[in-house]
Amino acid sequence: MKKKGISGQKLNKDGSSPRANSQVNAQNKTENTDKYEASVKETNIPGREAALNSEQAATNQLKADGHSLRLQCRPKPEQSGGC
Repeated sequence: MKKKGISGQKLNKDGSSPRANSQVNAQNKTENTDKYEASVKETNIPGREAALNSEQAATNQLKADGHSLRLQCRPKPEQSGGC
């Protein structure tokens, strides 16, 4: 896992995220590879605040699980005891 994110855009007919697909395609092009993939893990989150909280919690968990999240801009993983 290199990054986690949310998007306010509607999903594509195939259930993929236009924003994630665009970011993955750009990263694959930059690195001349096809190793990056996008996937939608959670849908129908009730409201922006809940979505942001979910994104922060998932980012923190991924970092705790040892993922580098080297491409993550926002949110940054929180350190234990605060930011």
